[in-house]
Amino acid sequence: MMIHFIRPFWLLALIPALFYFTWIICSSRQKNPWQKICDPHLLAKLLQENKMKSQRFFYSILLFFFIIAIFALSGPSWQKTQLPVYRDINSTMLVLDLSPAMLTNDLTPERLSRAKFKIRDLITNSQNTQMGLVAFSGEAFVASPLAQDANTLKGIVDELHPQIMPLSGSDIGQGLTEALTLLKQSDVQNSSVLLITCSEPTTNSWTAAKALREAGYQLNILAMLPSNSETKAVISALKELAKIGGGSFNLFTPDATDIENILQSYSGNQTVKDQNVEDAKFWRDAGPWFCLLLIPLVMLILREKTV
Repeated sequence: MMIHFIRPFWLLALIPALFYFTWIICSSRQKNPWQKICDPHLLAKLLQENKMKSQRFFYSILLFFFIIAIFALSGPSWQKTQLPVYRDINSTMLVLDLSPAMLTNDLTPERLSRAKFKIRDLITNSQNTQMGLVAFSGEAFVASPLAQDANTLKGIVDELHPQIMPLSGSDIGQGLTEALTLLKQSDVQNSSVLLITCSEPTTNSWTAAKALREAGYQLNILAMLPSNSETKAVISALKELAKIGGGSFNLFTPDATDIENILQSYSGNQTVKDQNVEDAKFWRDAGPWFCLLLIPLVMLILREKTV
């Protein structure tokens, strides 16, 4: 069995303990000058031999106390234990609009391409976020369940287009309902749903947004729309939808302001086991057990002081 010291620098404190031990030995061997001029039968009356022995015993106890305390502080260990590695992580379910309106080119080159750029930016700046993706038009389908490595979504996003959707239209409620189902199946807490859309909320969108909030999730919205008179009504409706969902509304910006606002609006963190890292091995500190040996020494020290 090999002893490992977790805090080995504490062992340097044994150096003054060594000097202290040397002083005790030297002082105990030093002859009293009265022995040279006093008869032996009178010397016992003059010297308090018992008191000197008691002092040497007291100093010896202090020495053992000091050595054991230093040994405990140095963290002696002879056994390793395995502990799983956890990390804080956000959970966000993306809900992407794939209706024909996303191909409108009022955002260059068109709304869908800019939405994909925003998703990539979001993934790049959310390394501690597990993400899933739901796409919707007239119906909704799961493009990816929640994955701890959000980078896996980048390849999926590139392939999404309204032409692959089986049913045309734009039913936000379908997308939100599918996102809620996935979040419940994943059993995650304090998660967010990010709706990326240019469409006006349908009748069932309000019910779905309310259901998300009641389930403990947060609905954030990124509107892929320019700010003008033609889009004013849709923007107003989406703002109200985000309010009902307990989240924030963000209008598309050419820079990264919208993504920064979304990142700040994440509802909270949860702790998950890091699947990419093996369980960590830690030396088990046995120092506290050695501290128990100090208890009888303290009792002896107190006894000597009170005698």
